[in-house]
Amino acid sequence: MFFRKYAARLAGRIPFLHAVPPKTRRAMLLCATASVVLAASLWIAETVRDPLRDGVLIRDGYDGVSYDARLTAEISGTKREVTVRVDPLRYSASETEAFLRDAEERLPDAVFPGGDTTCVSAPLSFPASLPGNPVRLSYMPEDTALLHADGTPGEGLPGEGADTSLYVTLSLQDVSRILVYRIRLVPGDLSEEARFASAVRGAAAGADPAARRIPLPSYFEGAKIRWRSSPSGTPLLVLLSGLLAACLLPLLEKEKKRSAEAANRGRANADYPVLTDKIALYLRAGISLRNTVTMIADDYTKDLEKGGAPRPGYEAVLAVSRALALGVTEEDALQLAGESLGSRYRTLSSLLVTHLTCGGEEALLLLEKEARDAFEAERLRAKVRGEEATTKLLFPMLLMLGVVLAVLIIPAFCALGI
Repeated sequence: MFFRKYAARLAGRIPFLHAVPPKTRRAMLLCATASVVLAASLWIAETVRDPLRDGVLIRDGYDGVSYDARLTAEISGTKREVTVRVDPLRYSASETEAFLRDAEERLPDAVFPGGDTTCVSAPLSFPASLPGNPVRLSYMPEDTALLHADGTPGEGLPGEGADTSLYVTLSLQDVSRILVYRIRLVPGDLSEEARFASAVRGAAAGADPAARRIPLPSYFEGAKIRWRSSPSGTPLLVLLSGLLAACLLPLLEKEKKRSAEAANRGRANADYPVLTDKIALYLRAGISLRNTVTMIADDYTKDLEKGGAPRPGYEAVLAVSRALALGVTEEDALQLAGESLGSRYRTLSSLLVTHLTCGGEEALLLLEKEARDAFEAERLRAKVRGEEATTKLLFPMLLMLGVVLAVLIIPAFCALGI
């Protein structure tokens, strides 16, 4: 409501907006308002996050990123621009060493239960960092057949356990340190599903790589296994898709037929004003209705022979002409033609039948009035179609506005480190 009133008030003050449709004016005002609000938001964000405070540049935190500060200096009335690379806060060498030592001391208790590496049961927990310590941790098992990178037991881990090594990398800023833990790994209390999966994968991994056939286990914990491939579901999906398409085909054909009829009525309505005016002119000139129909049909046939496009309104006149040639009465031929093309042509056929039966000046005046009304209605429809076309252009315009704003905003946010 606000945009509607303000757009109308604005159109009264700016002359070139008088010719713009109301919907377009509101859309223009909405776009302009959105641009102002967005620009103001960006300006506020830049002001709040301005890295320059009283001649001092502010670094990002320890986990921040480097950024380029674009500065403008004024020296004796001369402005100079300079770009300064500002790195985030960094720990000193002593702080880095202290954090690494703290992580090294606390790591065994975080990874191995009780800090004991002589008998470690899988799965293990591999934290990416320790509480209160910025050191980053990454893990690499010596043998992934015994221990996976996520801490779960491998398929090759025997029931009695196995000796292996775990490599842990400690990283902070530019300093890295690798710790090696020699551990005795034994299977933990796994669920039945996990034990079954581990047994099957272990059997597949232990098969001869040169053999074409991979035997699967026949028993699991004393129970016999019956194997079959899991269905992909693709045949069922194809079947359901085909049945659905078959059910939708009649609806699609019905929609196509409805669209074709609507398009045909639209073309017929476009022919109606000119066709009605032409019939009124011929009748006013004293030409009989039969000869009028014949002349219009002949002209239309010649136009088709020259490569002209079919026109539903004139096709109806051509059908009337052929029906008259076959001996059908004028009243019957006109009524059939009017029924085939909708209410407007029914009105025309009624006026022509009235002219045939009653004659006189009044019937011609009604026909001429119908022609004038048809031209006016077509003019209004053309105006509506033009406004609809203008409205349809709003989405591409808004899309282009979004692209332009993205081109402006993304570099600004990158520069601000947002």
